[in-house]
Amino acid sequence: MTATVRVELEPVTAADSRAVLANLYPLYLYELSSFTDYYALDELGRWIPDHLDDWLHARLPGQHSFLLRAGGRLAGFALVGTQPFPFRRHGCRTHMSEFFVVRSLRRSGVDGPGPRPRSIGSRAPGKSPRCRPTRLPSPSGGR
Repeated sequence: MTATVRVELEPVTAADSRAVLANLYPLYLYELSSFTDYYALDELGRWIPDHLDDWLHARLPGQHSFLLRAGGRLAGFALVGTQPFPFRRHGCRTHMSEFFVVRSLRRSGVDGPGPRPRSIGSRAPGKSPRCRPTRLPSPSGGR
């Protein structure tokens, strides 16, 4: 059994915390790129599309960025949307848009299961009811 890890959330507000998020984000996109073809490298080796600037400067209403720390160590980040963030599931006030934990701390208790991801939503304004993914009907109408 894994020991409990104290996870702290640090809102990304100051220039230094924005720089940390900017350093972590390409690691996240690198890992995410193995699951989707949405992200690709351009000729200069930059990930495109790049949505990070929107999160660093909260360009959309309801955007909240957090750094995750585990036992005082930098562990990752969470990008959360709350009302009126436009990309939330209908009926949910909070949406975990992006969640990243560095590989060395995965399966240490930082990346769930448990209350940790839900506690992030409670740090952002507007508590959310527990929202579960809904099963969408298949295009053929069957199961």
